[in-house]
Amino acid sequence: MTKTMTKTKKQNRKKDDKITGDSNLDHLAKSTNLQQKRKDKMSRALVSFDWAIKRILRSKVNFPVIEGLLTVILQEEVKIIEIIESESNKSRDKDKFNRVDLAIKDSKGKIIIVEIQSVKDKYFMKRLAYGTSKVITERMGRGDQYEKVAKVISIAILFYTAGKDGADCIYGSNEFIDFRTGEKINLTQEQQEYYNVKSLTEVFPEYYLLVVENFNSVAKNNLDQWLYFFKNEKIEDNFTAPGLKEAKEILDICKLSDDEYKEYQLYQYNNGRLAGEREAAFDEGEKKGEKKREVEIAIEMINDGVAIKTIAKYTGLSITRIEELQNR
Repeated sequence: MTKTMTKTKKQNRKKDDKITGDSNLDHLAKSTNLQQKRKDKMSRALVSFDWAIKRILRSKVNFPVIEGLLTVILQEEVKIIEIIESESNKSRDKDKFNRVDLAIKDSKGKIIIVEIQSVKDKYFMKRLAYGTSKVITERMGRGDQYEKVAKVISIAILFYTAGKDGADCIYGSNEFIDFRTGEKINLTQEQQEYYNVKSLTEVFPEYYLLVVENFNSVAKNNLDQWLYFFKNEKIEDNFTAPGLKEAKEILDICKLSDDEYKEYQLYQYNNGRLAGEREAAFDEGEKKGEKKREVEIAIEMINDGVAIKTIAKYTGLSITRIEELQNR
C-alpha cells in the first residue's frame, strides 16, 4: 500500500511539474509575444531630437547626425570639433528646453561656436539673446583680448509659432544702418583685413529659428525633411537629407539600452508633469488675482536660478507666493 501511494505521489508530482512547466512555457511565450508586439509597434518610432541632443548625439560616433543638420541649415559642409561643456548646457531632467554647444569648422577652415536648442517656451527671443551672450563670455578667459570673441550661430528648434506670416524657417543677424540716410553700413577694406572677415554678420551672432508648429509636413527639400522629422518624430524611407540616414539608425527606440529607454520614458513623463504643474500654477494665480504673465515670468526666473527677492522686485509677487511656485 505504501509503495502504491508513493508511486501515485510520484506520478502526481510529475504531472504537476509538467503542468507548471507548461505554465511557465506559456508565460514565457506570452511575454516574448508581448515584447515582439512592443518591438513591432515601435519599429519605426524614433526618440525626440530634443532628448537626443542631450544624450545620444553627444557621442563623437554620432556626430554625423548633427553635422548633417548644420550642413543643411548653413548650406555648406561642416565638421564638429568638440562638444563644449559648460554650466549653461548641463543636462537636467527638469529642463523644458534642451541645448548643446558645439565648436565646428566650416568649409573655409574657420572655427565657429554653434548653439543648438529645442525650445518649448513662449519667451524664447530673450532666452536666445541670453544664450548667445553667455556662450561668448564663457569662451573668454580672464585677460583675453577682444579679438578672441567667438563667432556664434544660434539654432533654435521652436515648438511655438513665431512671425506673423507663418514662416517655418527664420534668419536673423545684426545690421548697421546710417541713421540719416538709411544706408546699410559695411566694413571698410582695412576693417575686413583687421577682423579677417568680409561683413559684420561674420562678427555678430546669427540666429536660425526652425518653427516646427508652422511647418505643413510637406517635405520638398532637405530642410523640409528635417522639419518633418522634428514635427513627426519619423523619417520616411525616401528622405535623403544629410544626417537623416544616420538619425534613423541611431535614434531608433528599439536600439536604446534598458537604462536609456527608462530615462527617455522618465523624460517624457517629466515633460507632461511639468506642463500640468505650470497650468495648475496659472489657475491658482488667477484665483489669487495675479496676472498670468507675472506667474510665467516668476517661473522662468526660478528655473534660471534668480534670487527670490529679485523675482519679487520684478514681478510684484510676494516672497511667500514665489516660494510656493519654487516648491512645485
